[in-house]
Amino acid sequence: MKPKTFTSIKTIIDQWDPAELLAIHCPQDEYDSEIKKLTLYIQSNESLNEKEFGKYIYKILTEYLGNQFQETEERCLEISKKILEKVCK
Repeated sequence: MKPKTFTSIKTIIDQWDPAELLAIHCPQDEYDSEIKKLTLYIQSNESLNEKEFGKYIYKILTEYLGNQFQETEERCLEISKKILEKVCK
């Protein structure tokens, strides 16, 4: 796993705080498991598009966070765009 890609994704996910866990002072590594999955997904899919990655973000966060995750697929698509712009430039 490329540390730069992980760090870029972590910055975006932590700022988003999709389950508002960092806002209630959970540990800074709260989303690291999910971020690792997203990083590996990006690195193993050369022809990744925003929509596909947005659906994957939604799937992973729903899977890992359960009912704590209340965001929409549309919001995940917005985050997908941000991440891909940052890591694929």
